[in-house]
Amino acid sequence: MLKRESDCCSGCTWVEAAHWARLLQAKRFPFTFLGTWMGSTRSVSNLILGVFPGVYNPKLANGHDWLPRPETCWKSLTADGQSGLIEPFAKAGMCEVASNMTVKKYRFGKDQEKGDGDDRPRELVVLIPEVLDPRYGMYVWPCAVVLAQYIWFHRRLLFGKRILEIGAGVSLPGIVAAKCGAEVILSDNADFSECLDNCRRSCQMNNLSGIRVIGLTWGHVSPCLLSLAPVDFILGADVLFEPEDFEDVVSTVHYLTERNTHAQFWTTYQVRSANWSIEGLLYKWEMESTHVPLQSFEATKEQLAGSSLPGMHTIQMMVISRKKK
Repeated sequence: MLKRESDCCSGCTWVEAAHWARLLQAKRFPFTFLGTWMGSTRSVSNLILGVFPGVYNPKLANGHDWLPRPETCWKSLTADGQSGLIEPFAKAGMCEVASNMTVKKYRFGKDQEKGDGDDRPRELVVLIPEVLDPRYGMYVWPCAVVLAQYIWFHRRLLFGKRILEIGAGVSLPGIVAAKCGAEVILSDNADFSECLDNCRRSCQMNNLSGIRVIGLTWGHVSPCLLSLAPVDFILGADVLFEPEDFEDVVSTVHYLTERNTHAQFWTTYQVRSANWSIEGLLYKWEMESTHVPLQSFEATKEQLAGSSLPGMHTIQMMVISRKKK
């Protein structure tokens, strides 16, 4: 058995590792083995947004005009009446500086029609803690609200299903799925403990004690990845952000669908360039995508779930699955 990488992972045999190594080699998988496992690491670059605590520069924010200004963090926290929620996390060491955190409230389903035979809650309120930080996964992205709306709209499909969110960050889609009765695992880059802590904060703030949080880096074969049970749905909000990461994301999803060939990858992405495409990668990895019109799940508004997001950003939704043979 392999040595455990962390407490969240169970070991796997060298036979299993060799099997996947051969697959990766045959497919020219961009995966590498984690340092604690095979002695190598993969660097992660381009993670600085140009927005840091105490500094706001729209020219460096890469178009993220929705990012909170530092001077408004504490004001918005108290204005929302959520300041008391910060104290338990600060006492528990989950938040080093409370004034660096805001709590955003997202409300789903308040306009939902009644009388459709669904006895599950018709309204859902989710609280999401955000930390002003240069790492991507510390605040809610416009795509996350759209994906969360899709999840809420199709909540009947998710009850009792096993779901994995990749690149979860503050985990809005995963939290909504869990509130709708799914068995959820949240994951983010194994090297970013702060992002994983933020996943845990979101769970605690929404009284969700049964959600696992694991380190899962796209493009890596790790014990955590190999030990995952088959999942029914994979969630990813704006994980197709950097073209250099596209194949890492697609190949990770391909591996996950090896365990359950009927699994689907639900993902939203922001249109940033007409020249960016994953069609070639989907063909290479024998997968296919289906475009989902935003109007089909009532996500065409500039303000969803009682928030200011997605704003004027152009967001697309697609479902990716294994190609039917």
